[in-house]
Amino acid sequence: MREYADFISYIMGNEFLFQLLLVSLLVVPWQHRRNLFPVRYAVSTAIIILVSSLFNLPLPYYYLIIFAMFFGAVILSFDCKFGEALFVSLNTYCVQFVISNMSYMLYFLFSQPNWQFEMFFAVSVPVFVLSCALFFYFYTLHIRKISNLQFNNITVLFSTAIFLVIAVFITYYMQIWIGNDNNALRIVMRLFSIIFGCTVFFVNILNMRTVTVEEEKKLLCALLNKDKEYYERARISQEKLNTKYHDLKQLVNKGEIDREYLKELDIVRSFFTGNRALDIILTEKAMLCEEENIRLICSVDGKLIEFMKPYHIYSLIGNAIDNAIESLKKIDDADKRELTLNIERRNDMCVISLNNYFEGSLKMKDGLPVTTKLDSDNHGYGIKSIRETVKSYRGELYISARNNMFTIMAVIPVR
Repeated sequence: MREYADFISYIMGNEFLFQLLLVSLLVVPWQHRRNLFPVRYAVSTAIIILVSSLFNLPLPYYYLIIFAMFFGAVILSFDCKFGEALFVSLNTYCVQFVISNMSYMLYFLFSQPNWQFEMFFAVSVPVFVLSCALFFYFYTLHIRKISNLQFNNITVLFSTAIFLVIAVFITYYMQIWIGNDNNALRIVMRLFSIIFGCTVFFVNILNMRTVTVEEEKKLLCALLNKDKEYYERARISQEKLNTKYHDLKQLVNKGEIDREYLKELDIVRSFFTGNRALDIILTEKAMLCEEENIRLICSVDGKLIEFMKPYHIYSLIGNAIDNAIESLKKIDDADKRELTLNIERRNDMCVISLNNYFEGSLKMKDGLPVTTKLDSDNHGYGIKSIRETVKSYRGELYISARNNMFTIMAVIPVR
C-alpha cells in the first residue's frame, strides 16, 4: 500500500512531464521518423525524465526548460523542419496545458470539504483519457494525412510561443496570489487558462496551410504546360540547328567551307526512333549528358508511343532523364555515370523503363522517392508529374531502388 501511495505521489509530482510525453504520442509526425528512431526517441525521453528527476528546477521555469528539451527531442527524432517541429511542440504543450487546467477546474468545482488532494488523481485521469480520445479523433487522424505541412506566416508560430509563455507565467503567479481559500477565483483562473491555451492552439491550426488535392492538381497542370513550352523550344532549336547544319553542308559541297571544319561541328548526336517528339527530346538530353560526362544508352521503339502527345512524352521521359542526370552528377566513378532508357512492347503493354546508378539511401513515401533537394516544398513534383502523365493514359508507374540501382518503369496499354 505504501508503494502505491509513493507511486501516486511520484506521478502527481511529475504530472506535467508525463502528460506532456503522453500527449506527444498523438501530435508528433510519426511518418517522418529519422534513422535509428527508437534509439533517438528513447535517449531523448530518458534525458528529459532524468533532468526532471535529478534537478530541482524552479517553477515556472521548469515548464519552459522541459518544453525546450522536448522541442530538441522532436528535432532529434523526426525529420521535420524547424517550423514544423515548433508547431508540434507548441500544440503538444497547448493540449497538455488545457487538459491540466481543465482537470484542476473540475476538481475545484466539485471538490468537497472532506476530500483529500489525492482525489485529484481520480478526477484528472478520466479527464485526460477522454480529452486524448477526442483529440485523437478530431486532430490526429486528420493531421497525419497531410504529407506537406506548411504555414502562412512563420512569425505567427513564434508569436504563439511567446503568448503561451505569458500564459504559463500568468497562471503560475495568479495561483500564488489567489491562494487556496478562494475556490471561485481559482475556477475562473483555470477557465481563463483554458481559453488562452485553446486560442493559441487554434491560431496555430489556422496558420497551417496544406497543399490540397486541388492545389496540387493545379501545380501539376502548370508543370505540364511548362513541359509543353520546353518541348516546343527544343523542337524549334533543333529545327534551326538542322537548318544551319544543312546550309553548312551546301557550302561544303560548293567548296566554300572545308569538310574537316564541318566534322568538328558534327558533334550533335541524332536519334531516329520512329517518333519525332522522342527524337527531339533524346537529342536535347544527350547534349546534357555529354556536358556532364554521362553515357546515355537507348534501346527504344518510338512508334510504340505515337499515341502520346509530344509534351506528354517530354513530361514523362524528359523529367525521368533529368532526375537521373541530377543523381548521376553526384557520382565520382566514371564507369557508373550511365543511364539506360528502354521502350519496348510486352504483350499489349508499352513498357518505358529508365535505370541509373545511385549512392546512399533513398527514402520512399507513398510509392515515390522523397526529394533530397533543399527546397523540398517546391521540388518533388517532377516525379509526380510523371505519375500523373502515366495515369492519364490508364497506365501504372513503378519505382524501385535496390542494390544501388534506381529504376522507374511506366507500363501503359498500347492503343
